Amino acid sequence: MGSVIIFIILLSRIASGSLPFSTVAADYSEQEEDLVDNTIDVIDTNPELSDYDTHYNVEVPGDKDLLYAGQCVNWVRYITGLDYGGNAINWTKHINSSEPTPGSVVVIEAGRWGHIGVEQKTDWENRIITVRSRNWEGKGIVSSNEFDLDDPRILGYIDY
Repeated sequence: MGSVIIFIILLSRIASGSLPFSTVAADYSEQEEDLVDNTIDVIDTNPELSDYDTHYNVEVPGDKDLLYAGQCVNWVRYITGLDYGGNAINWTKHINSSEPTPGSVVVIEAGRWGHIGVEQKTDWENRIITVRSRNWEGKGIVSSNEFDLDDPRILGYIDY
């Protein structure tokens, strides 16, 4: 619950202009790695990535474009600060890695439009990646989902 409150406060400060979006993106991009039992966790510099709960009706600034409201791309753009456009499948042209790193964007083949999320945790021993994204479980829903690192739906990763 505390992470949700922090996230709501951040959103309201960004919307009011008292906290520039670039500050949030810079804080996120400077996060540290925590190595525990062959698992990489993204530290709590971004409440969304330290939270494994499912949240419903999560809105971000890019949702003003109603066509993409509640979708994965706006959420990933907000979390990472990346400014790539198009549908998730269009992000394949930005893939620059075949292995995940903490916080990298995960590009997934899923239906006509594709799907993207952010690497939340990688368990190298069991070859499992936890991906935090919005709209995997339904429009506007932010959730964490596990994939096998060898899952053919994972097209690649975007390190930034």
